[in-house]
Amino acid sequence: MAVILAKLSKMFVRSFQKIIEANIDKQKVSILLGARRVGKTILLQSIKNNFPKSLWLDGEDINVHKLLEERTISNYRKILTQTQGIKIAY
Repeated sequence: MAVILAKLSKMFVRSFQKIIEANIDKQKVSILLGARRVGKTILLQSIKNNFPKSLWLDGEDINVHKLLEERTISNYRKILTQTQGIKIAY
């Protein structure tokens, strides 16, 4: 049963990955919601690998909190300029 669930999980990740990657430049923000342990992080990591100029922001990392503490457009521009664009924020 676990093997079947793992295969189904991979199938869904690939399906969602294609949809997200096809639309990633069409919108400013994408939100990925889901229950715990359903593969959201794995999906995002897989997408990130296809976008070398992406920026990975881990919302549980204290350094990310400090980086985003200053909630101003100029701070966000600085972050985006340094990374040459943002594709993925977690």
